[in-house]
Amino acid sequence: MSTTDFDSLPRPSRHVALDVTLGELLQGRALRLTALGVDAAALRLWYEVTPPLAPVNWDDARAAEATDGLWFLWGRDDRGNEYLDGGGAHGPTADGRRTEGVHSLLPLPAADAAWLDLAFASPRDAQPFEWPRYTLRVHLPLVVDPPRPGPAAP
Repeated sequence: MSTTDFDSLPRPSRHVALDVTLGELLQGRALRLTALGVDAAALRLWYEVTPPLAPVNWDDARAAEATDGLWFLWGRDDRGNEYLDGGGAHGPTADGRRTEGVHSLLPLPAADAAWLDLAFASPRDAQPFEWPRYTLRVHLPLVVDPPRPGPAAP
């Protein structure tokens, strides 16, 4: 099994440390947001999952669909621009006690945007893209408000 070398990922030119836990997003696990940054390629969100995620065989479509560590991330700024998942990577920590990873959002934040809402949802949610479980407002350049619970689904 290979692990991701997170030190080899691009380092953000603007970076904010976070300590935000989204406890109900992943069933039986806590998702802790640890940092948010912008580099030349993307907006990046670093995170930890405890307890750790089980390895997934991505060659087995059924196993990949059943992963309990799947969550959705997307964004929208005050100018109406949409930010979509640009991929990411995750792997176990050296001690095996948690999983750490990074999610990327594309495109880069608009130069004239004052804020960006990051929305978090679970695939278990009935309409994950319409009714996110959490929204985290990021003031640009990179000041983060505490997370707000998502609106109640109709």
